[in-house]
Amino acid sequence: MSAKRPLLLYIHGFNSSPKSFKAQAMLAYCQQARPDIKVVVPQMPCFPEQAARYLEQIVTQYQADYQIALVGSSLGGYLSTWLNHHYGFKAVLINPAVKLMSFC
Repeated sequence: MSAKRPLLLYIHGFNSSPKSFKAQAMLAYCQQARPDIKVVVPQMPCFPEQAARYLEQIVTQYQADYQIALVGSSLGGYLSTWLNHHYGFKAVLINPAVKLMSFC
């Protein structure tokens, strides 16, 4: 059995899009420097429950053939944290819209 290919799922923030500067910069970088990585930048629904279900569909579509990693920006960071919790995917969060808890 061959190793799974890498897939980077970029999840944009609220009221953003796959055309945002950050999403386009990630796509351009990977195309030039890491063409072995498949990059998926979906247009996320505006409502959180719909966004979560949509992301689950994307995971189902790709997880058999790809090793999925996440980049989440703003609200996409929150959704990436949620996917990390449910699936164990590695995640990078950019300005995540999450409440940090103090353990002091």
